[in-house]
Amino acid sequence: MVAHPGATSAIGKARMKRVAGVTRLSPQIPCRLCGGRDARISFQRDGYSVLQCSECGLVYLDHTIHPEGLRNFYSADYFQGVSKQGYHDYWALQASLTATARVRLRQMTRFCSPGRLLEVGCAMGFFLRAAQQVGWEVQGVELSDHAAEVVRKQFKLPVMTGCLEDAHFPGESFDAVAMWDVIEHVPEPVSLVRQVVRVLRPGGLVALSTGDVTSLLARLSGPRWHLYNLPQHLSFFSPATIRRLASVGLRVKQLGHDSAMYTFEYLAYRLKIVYPNRLTSWLFQAAGKARAGRWGVWINLGDIMTVFALKERV
Repeated sequence: MVAHPGATSAIGKARMKRVAGVTRLSPQIPCRLCGGRDARISFQRDGYSVLQCSECGLVYLDHTIHPEGLRNFYSADYFQGVSKQGYHDYWALQASLTATARVRLRQMTRFCSPGRLLEVGCAMGFFLRAAQQVGWEVQGVELSDHAAEVVRKQFKLPVMTGCLEDAHFPGESFDAVAMWDVIEHVPEPVSLVRQVVRVLRPGGLVALSTGDVTSLLARLSGPRWHLYNLPQHLSFFSPATIRRLASVGLRVKQLGHDSAMYTFEYLAYRLKIVYPNRLTSWLFQAAGKARAGRWGVWINLGDIMTVFALKERV
């Protein structure tokens, strides 16, 4: 998400205080999970402040997003290597992302049979296409005009451009809702989950993935954790806070840290972004030129959660 012109650190605008030797402040915006107004500073980087809520423990970016800026952020540049917050070549990840999608679809069958599936934040539609191939009736919602158009042209699948709230789907009209690597991007995650619950039938499935800020890798990496993409990512969840988010109408049935497939070129690109230096730049260039750069490899760093939850029956 694009920073506002003239954006400054939250510390310059917020009321700071010392409590038991810990620096805390009243943030510019309330906690995205519980609405709390008391937080401690986790770290500051690139003019942004990442805070931890003193009430619920959510780690989040103290930055407000303009709706139009949010939409503009996910332009074609985001998917084609122009923006360092995005992807070098998203379309080139089709094979590896499809392989991950098939694993996730098999996991979903533990909780429900194929029916009507909505994917929120479907990007270029690789998961939707894989789901359709195993019997799901699919529908996508995607904020990016560019990505949504790719889905419609390449796969002929139904995708609504915009937010879930904009779609006005009838209540209880889907058997499952998927949100892969989406919830961390959302300015109001509680509102989104409530919308998901509204369109989901009783007993329906929600499947999502997001980073685990309490994982060993996140703690060892500190501000250099590869999922601290600022200001693209707004919330950084833990098992406890993701369960709290789900509690607005869902019951978590399974929470794990699963493998996913990535190409060598993508891994080299992310390494270059997180640790920019001559060596990582050379590795990325070498991966881009080598045939092996497009090969996929299964990786589990233990820092991404996969969550399956069911809508509570009244």
